Amino acid sequence: MDVLNLSIGGPDYLDLPFVEKVWEITANNIIMVSAIGNDGPLYGTLNNPADQSDVIGVGGIDYSDHIASFSSRGMSTWEIPHGYGRVKPDVVAYGREIMGSKISTGCKQLSGTSVASPVVAGVVCLLVSIIPEKYACLLVSFLRTEERRFPIIQLK
Repeated sequence: MDVLNLSIGGPDYLDLPFVEKVWEITANNIIMVSAIGNDGPLYGTLNNPADQSDVIGVGGIDYSDHIASFSSRGMSTWEIPHGYGRVKPDVVAYGREIMGSKISTGCKQLSGTSVASPVVAGVVCLLVSIIPEKYACLLVSFLRTEERRFPIIQLK
């Protein structure tokens, strides 16, 4: 396995058994992608594990290319005490009013960073499939590089 998506999370960044499992997974060269949470629009509302530095935290945008009001954002709780203050989400994808299947039949609209995160995980899987293994460690850095972000995204 090369990529793992988690569309779960919570505010408890001190849940040590969970945190240690995330560290174990990422230390074994598995790229973890996780929904950042739906506790926006205030800063400082990130959820674990997406707030960890070795996890790609995914936020949601709407069809106007603005950060969705529900999408969590802000500085990572892991780094504030140390003064680094890494701002997350790392990447965003459409997460408002996305069509998905109903349990019975038909479709329904879904919203949330848990809808956006699997899309990003799919893109990461495609990139991993074409990048030689010895360069795979650079993929996460590439995705986080500021210059790769689209200038039309408004963080309001």
